[in-house]
Amino acid sequence: KIVKFASDITARVEKQEADAHGASRAYHISAETEKVAEQGTLVIQETAREMRQIAENIGASAKLVGQLGDRSEQITAIVNTIRGIADQTNL
Repeated sequence: KIVKFASDITARVEKQEADAHGASRAYHISAETEKVAEQGTLVIQETAREMRQIAENIGASAKLVGQLGDRSEQITAIVNTIRGIADQTNL
């Protein structure tokens, strides 16, 4: 009976050690997961910031293209005026 009792106690201790090891491992995995999640959050925030910057750059580029279109129309008007004068003076 004493051997059986000692064997049962040993089995329980081993199970508790295994449970403690499993809990410790789960804790470490959880902590690592938290770190990875925080890093992911930072990456998402940086990506959002860069996307806002890209949107601003696209807006500025669109404005410049519009200004170029306006200048092109002005140049076309000047060229047409010069052409009209040249046609009148036979140049």
